[in-house]
Amino acid sequence: MVTLESVLAEIAEGRTSFGPSGQSESDIEAFQEIAKILEYANAQGFLDGYASHKESYTGHRWYVRVMVPNGLTYQGQQRLRSPPKGSDSQQEEIVQLKPNFHGLGIDLKALWRKLRG
Repeated sequence: MVTLESVLAEIAEGRTSFGPSGQSESDIEAFQEIAKILEYANAQGFLDGYASHKESYTGHRWYVRVMVPNGLTYQGQQRLRSPPKGSDSQQEEIVQLKPNFHGLGIDLKALWRKLRG
């Protein structure tokens, strides 16, 4: 299982480019976990520079390349040094279930939490 901390560690060691291990659909699908972790890290302000590319030929709009040209921000370095105590619960939130239709989407997990009260 890939974790946020393991991806941040790779970036801290100098890795700037992430992509699937091969060109098959299963390789690209497997890469989505890492791509979503990188997207989350960028949204949290952990990455200094972020660019992603999604494919359009299958209709899945999967990530096929993510670039992190400038490494980690100060917040990213701090997160790598001392991850929060409840990091397991945050890892669950990295994977989002938000189906989209023509740009409109719904966060099913948030809807479920709201309905449960």
